[in-house]
Amino acid sequence: ILVLSKENFGDLFDYLPLLKDIGLNFSINSNEILLASHKIQILTLDELISTNKDAKITKHTIVFDGAENLKKDLKNIFRISLNKNSWLENLRNNYNFYFEKTYNNLKKKFFLRALPNKNYVYLSDSEIRFFKYFFSKYYHLSTKFLNFKNVFQSNWATWVILDYENFEWILIAEPLDEFIHIKELLANNHNMFLSSLRKDLYYRNYLNSHNLNINKAINFQSDFPEKKFSIYLPNRQMLPNNPFFYNLIIKQVHKLVLFRSGFNLILCDDEVLKLKLATNLASKYGKQILLDNIPCKNNQILCSSYQWWIKNSKSSQLPNRIILPLLPIPNMSEPFTQINVSYKNNQSEDWFREFLLPETIETLDKVISPLRRNAGELLILDGRIQNRQWGRDIIAMLQPSDIIPHIFPFD
Repeated sequence: ILVLSKENFGDLFDYLPLLKDIGLNFSINSNEILLASHKIQILTLDELISTNKDAKITKHTIVFDGAENLKKDLKNIFRISLNKNSWLENLRNNYNFYFEKTYNNLKKKFFLRALPNKNYVYLSDSEIRFFKYFFSKYYHLSTKFLNFKNVFQSNWATWVILDYENFEWILIAEPLDEFIHIKELLANNHNMFLSSLRKDLYYRNYLNSHNLNINKAINFQSDFPEKKFSIYLPNRQMLPNNPFFYNLIIKQVHKLVLFRSGFNLILCDDEVLKLKLATNLASKYGKQILLDNIPCKNNQILCSSYQWWIKNSKSSQLPNRIILPLLPIPNMSEPFTQINVSYKNNQSEDWFREFLLPETIETLDKVISPLRRNAGELLILDGRIQNRQWGRDIIAMLQPSDIIPHIFPFD
C-alpha cells in the first residue's frame, strides 16, 4: 500500500508511463498498479484509516510518502467539531427544545468570557464535567455525540471557536497524541516512512516511545550537487521579549537589503511584525516589496509566513537570501499548542524539546532547502539562536553550512 497525498496522486500517474519505457511490465486498474507477482494499492491517509476501520489491514507493506507531515495530517483527519446544526439535526423532536436551550445557555457563557481579538475560549472544569455527563447520556442520539463521548473519556484537546459574525459557537476536539489512533495499524504491518527531511531524530524517538522500533534508516543523497550555504548571526542580538526588538529588526532588515542582489525572502509568523516590515520596506522600495505573493522579477523582496512559503515555494524562483526575524517556534497562543503544552507539563515531560523544538527544526529544514542548491545566505535575527543551548543545537543541524562573522566590514 502506497500512501500519498491527493496532490501527489496526479504526479505519480503522470510518471508511470515512463517506467514502462524502461521495461517494467505492469497494468493500472483504478488506484492499483498490478504486477506479475503482487499489486500496489494507492490510497490517501484518510482512505487508509477508513479501510482499516472497516476491515483490519494486516501483514501488508505500507509506504508512507511525506512522513514529515504525518503527525499534522493525522491531526487534521481526527479533528472533529460540533456546531449548532449538529446539536439539532436528526434528533427526536422531544429533545430539540432542551438541546437548543442548552446550546444557547452555553453560548452566553462562552461569549461573556471571550477576550478581545480572540475567537476562541477554553473549557472550564465545570463545563468539561457537564459535557462528560451530557454526551454520556445522549450519545445514542447522534454519531457526533458518540464521538464526543469518547473524546471526553480520552486525552484530547478541546476548546470552543466563537463565530462573531453569526453569534454562534463550535466545539472543537483534536487528539493530543495522534499516533495512538494508528498504533495498531502500524504494529500489524511492515512500514516504510519516506521523508524529505535531512535527518529526523525526533520522529524516530517518537515512534520508539510507542514501541514501534525503526529497524533501518537510510539517508539518500540529494539529486543535485549540494552547496554550502552561509549563516549569519548578529552579535549581541536582542531577545524577542525586549520592547525594542521590533524597531531593531526593522532597522536591521533595511540595512541587510540595502545592497541586496537577486530575490530576497523574509519569513515571519508574527503577523504584526511581518506587516510592519512589509510596510516600512514598501515605503522605500515600492512595488519591489511583495506580501504573500509569488515574485515575478529577480530583484524583489517577499515577506511571508513560513507555511505560506512552504506551500508556494515550488512555484517560485530560488531565493538568494533568506532573512528570519523570528524562528518558527509554534505559537503558544494557539489553542491546541497551549493545551498540549499544559498536558505535557502536567506529565512532567520536556514540552519544549519534545513538542515545540521538533516542529521548529522541521519547518527550518523545509525552508532552507533552496539554499543548498545556490549556496545562498541564511540570516537569523532571533537572539535566542545564540543565547539558548537549543538554538545552538538548531544551527548544528542546518547543514551543509558555514557561519560567517559579518555581512558588512563595519559590522
